[in-house]
Amino acid sequence: MKILPFWLATVALLLGSIAGLSGCHSTTGTVSHDPAAYVKFLNAEKDDSASIDGGTPFRLESGDDSEPIFAAPGKHTIRVTRSGAVVLSREILVSDLQTLEIRVP
Repeated sequence: MKILPFWLATVALLLGSIAGLSGCHSTTGTVSHDPAAYVKFLNAEKDDSASIDGGTPFRLESGDDSEPIFAAPGKHTIRVTRSGAVVLSREILVSDLQTLEIRVP
């Protein structure tokens, strides 16, 4: 008869251990985002336009209140023209989550 209480205690201990260990679960992970970088042109004049990597030119807002332009992180060639003449041609490198400010002469 002494074996029965020992056996019940052993079974209860094993079941309690299994139940207790099955509740110990943690999850870790990394939140990622789409790579994004921006270029902001400062000191532009009324008729200035710019292009990135030879793409379609876009008009720049005059002054320093222009909206940042999306560019994928990496190396790019920018060109700013005023009245048909190139006033700025430069190779730039923008990092992820960076807004690079470029002053137009």
